[in-house]
Amino acid sequence: MVDRRLRICAEAKPAWFDAHNQIAGAARILAPNIVPGILGIGDNLAPAPSLAQAWVWEDDRTLRLDLAHDRRFSSGRPVSPQAVIENLERPMAERGSVFNAHEFSVIGECSAVSESSLVLRLKQPFAPLPGVLANGFGIVDLHQGLPPQNTQGAGPFEIRLSSARGLSLVARDNPATHVEWAFCTGAAARRRRIRAEQADVLIGDVGAAFAETQGWTIHATEGGGPIHLTFNLRRWPGNKLVFRQRVAEAVDRDEVVRAGFRGRGQTGASPFPPSSTFYISPEATGSSNAPREGLAGRLPSLELAVGGAAYLPAARVVAKAIERLLRTRVQVVSIANPLWWPDYYLGGTWDLAIQAWTPMPDPHLVYDRRYASWGIHNAPGYTNERLDRLIEAAATSLDLRTRLAYYADAEQIRLNDCPTVYLGFPDRVLSARPGAPALTVKRSWEVVLQP
Repeated sequence: MVDRRLRICAEAKPAWFDAHNQIAGAARILAPNIVPGILGIGDNLAPAPSLAQAWVWEDDRTLRLDLAHDRRFSSGRPVSPQAVIENLERPMAERGSVFNAHEFSVIGECSAVSESSLVLRLKQPFAPLPGVLANGFGIVDLHQGLPPQNTQGAGPFEIRLSSARGLSLVARDNPATHVEWAFCTGAAARRRRIRAEQADVLIGDVGAAFAETQGWTIHATEGGGPIHLTFNLRRWPGNKLVFRQRVAEAVDRDEVVRAGFRGRGQTGASPFPPSSTFYISPEATGSSNAPREGLAGRLPSLELAVGGAAYLPAARVVAKAIERLLRTRVQVVSIANPLWWPDYYLGGTWDLAIQAWTPMPDPHLVYDRRYASWGIHNAPGYTNERLDRLIEAAATSLDLRTRLAYYADAEQIRLNDCPTVYLGFPDRVLSARPGAPALTVKRSWEVVLQP
């Protein structure tokens, strides 16, 4: 048997790799290869089949899931309805086991109805549930222990070694196939690896320009995850609408794509791209109609924080635009992952922040988490009572058109209040050395490792 080893430089280091608690994109882009979830994310950025091949709402409080046949965990145990129920019951019973426990708390009961099907009976209507199941909740064989130590999933790969420097993976159907998933994220470290011929693939744009000069091939896939500018509404001047409006007008999205994304991406002014099932067109919202006012006082030096090196060029474009318009100094501060997310970003000690998000398979995961007054990712401290009511109403309807109408109204409120400015959707970039196998990078950001 010929040993086959693939050395991949990951674009970010996750704070942790927890099958049930994939709070960061750094874990989500890899996790489906190891611990796939009940549902996945399709190219239309909506829930898609994974361990469950089909799902249907039997009524507004009963969701049926039909599992794919012949799936097994790396432990050898079949992926049965009972095994899935054990996973779902953990966040229902242990609120601290997942970051989004409130989204599982609507489940009242799980039960197997056949050898391959289960139903979830809810305490109240909650239409976003398939999106929750598709969004970073991996299924493991809980007979082998609890996450994060237990990574015995039903994916084609399993983790053999985990360290601060990366993960070592082995293909389950071909133990001679090894993948080194190295937390090699900086440009200088990547250049060293390329020169020493110690890398086969780079994930992300960092180091791609140098790789191209060395004969590597650059592959770009349309990305579905947005990058946006966030204002800290807990401090001045971010708490002033006129400041937020003027910054929003100053930022040139075309320049962000050209210089910030090296031309690889598309502009965007809302959370979902046009190819998404959940896209809300500008015609459905219109432009901001908030009143204008003066900005009193001399602006201080501002901190524009960004996570890691990947979006540092975009942050610099935004900083220069603000400096030109408002004649104040903007200091760009790059915080390496995993220090950036979630601690530094959610800590809210910055004035402005550039943040990228993996694609969300339901609008609720955007508006409820980031913009609701109770949102778990609402770092800026934004609040609007009418938007809160729209989010709650949208969650109760199973009709997509009805839900999107609610979210269009919520999006108009966001535009008017301007707590964030969406900039665009960077492509997902992969660089491969000559002769390296071609990997698939999905619009969901998932990197598919081919055994």
